[in-house]
Amino acid sequence: MIGIGRNIGRPGTVAGNGDHVNAYVDNRVDNGKEVVFESRLRGVISPALAEIMESKPHYHRVMTEWYMVDSGEGTLYRNGNPELLKPNDCVKINPGEVHSVKSIRGLRLFVVTLPKWSPADHLC
Repeated sequence: MIGIGRNIGRPGTVAGNGDHVNAYVDNRVDNGKEVVFESRLRGVISPALAEIMESKPHYHRVMTEWYMVDSGEGTLYRNGNPELLKPNDCVKINPGEVHSVKSIRGLRLFVVTLPKWSPADHLC
């Protein structure tokens, strides 16, 4: 697993929780409701590690997203319908599905988008 720690971002180093890091983390976004560690790998996908308190409802015209729950619990709201998220769950979010997430208890997700994440395709 990838852990959040001061050393994250340098491949082959150990994260704050002792986990091995095998990916570059190029960007850290913290808006008070979400902390997202983004990796801009070359290729067609965008992986990220996210600790979410509450995200705003949004959708994507082109991108498909996969949420893989690392720890904690939360609720995914997809087209207005609530779905419980718990460790080891994997959820696919298709283009056009309005979605948001609210943490119940320390929700941490691995998020993968295909094609790469683009702010132009993050529509509120």
